[in-house]
This record gives sequence, C-alpha cells and structure tokens, in this order.
Amino acid sequence: MIWCEYNKIRLNNFITYGFLFFCGLFSYGAAIQCWECNSKTDPGCSDPFKGYSLGSVNCSQINDKLIIYKMKVRYILKLQYAEKKTVQTVEEEVRIIRGCGWVQNDEKLKSRDCFSRVGTMGVSVYHCTCNTDGCNGLQK
Repeated sequence: MIWCEYNKIRLNNFITYGFLFFCGLFSYGAAIQCWECNSKTDPGCSDPFKGYSLGSVNCSQINDKLIIYKMKVRYILKLQYAEKKTVQTVEEEVRIIRGCGWVQNDEKLKSRDCFSRVGTMGVSVYHCTCNTDGCNGLQK
C-alpha cells in the first residue's frame, strides 16, 4: 500500500516537472534576439551595420524587467516582442538606436513596418519594427 502511494507521488512529480520543462523550452524558443545599441555612444551601431562588435540580446529578458504596470498593459493590449530601429535626426546630427520593444498585435499594423515623423526645430524620426532574430541590423 505504501509502495503504491509512493509511486503515485513520483508519477505526479514526473508529470509536473516534465510539463514545466516543456513550457520552459517553448518560452525560450519564442524569444527574439536583437541588437541593442546607440550610435551616439557606439559608432559600430551606425549604418552600414556590421554587428560583429556587439552581442545580441534576448528581448524577452530585457522586457521582462519592466515594472508590473507595463506587464499588465502588455497582457491587456495583446502585445508581442519586437525589434526596433530608429533613425533620429536632430539639427543635422543623425543617431541610430537599435533595441527591443513591444508591438501591438493588430491586423491593421501588419503591413506597416516603418513610419516617419517630422517635428519642429530640425527634428525627424524614421522608426522601423520587425520580429525575426537580428532584423534590426538590416538597413531599411
């Protein structure tokens, strides 16, 4: 009788830990690797981008460090991990910023990878998002 109970506990533990292990593999495989840099502090971040001087980062690890409020927003808006590349021009100084971010999982936004904004005082921004490993290293 004791032997039977012991085997049930072992089987339950095996199933539980196996399920957790499987979930861990799935979440790791879904992570996006991206480049994270700023051309103001790292000239290697500029275009044409070579990437060999930088290491890639796991977007899920960076974004998981956000405060609880933002995590709730991510859940409510159905956001997904994405990579971003921003070309920012301020008074003729061009700066390229690459990193991880969020994209709202919205059908209307799927065909729109890049957009431009122009402001006053010589400020303009060209911003692109993508969702495959290393895609923010591409020149768009």
